[in-house]
Amino acid sequence: MLLRNDAQAALNEVEELCIEAADRFASSAKRSNDIVLGEEFKSLAERHNELALEIAEELRRMDDLPKMPDPDREAAVEVLSAVKEFFSGDAQATMLEELIIAETKLADAANAALKTTTSANVEKLLLKAQALAEAAKQRLATTPAR
Repeated sequence: MLLRNDAQAALNEVEELCIEAADRFASSAKRSNDIVLGEEFKSLAERHNELALEIAEELRRMDDLPKMPDPDREAAVEVLSAVKEFFSGDAQATMLEELIIAETKLADAANAALKTTTSANVEKLLLKAQALAEAAKQRLATTPAR
């Protein structure tokens, strides 16, 4: 069993939420009927994946391993999102709402992790995660539902 300190556990959670957000954006890009919004979702998915890779590298430098994503959980989340969109009557509004929730979780986790770290490298990554999440939330909140 791998024992993690608080900083490693917090950073690992941020990395996991980056992957989750990236997966949600990629899935939303495929389901979006708006070509421009779909491309923006693809770009945000790439940015979240890149950050997750940077965090995974830092975790390895800390002699830790990033958690492996649970494919069954990811599939269940995607199916649940699609069902919510179908029954909502406004698929895009539901999609945007779920993406904002995912970004809020990421920003909150990065903020909490900042309180546990003493590493300048980790702090830089966490601030980057916060900035990415906040920028994405702001953009999603101003996207008109069509």
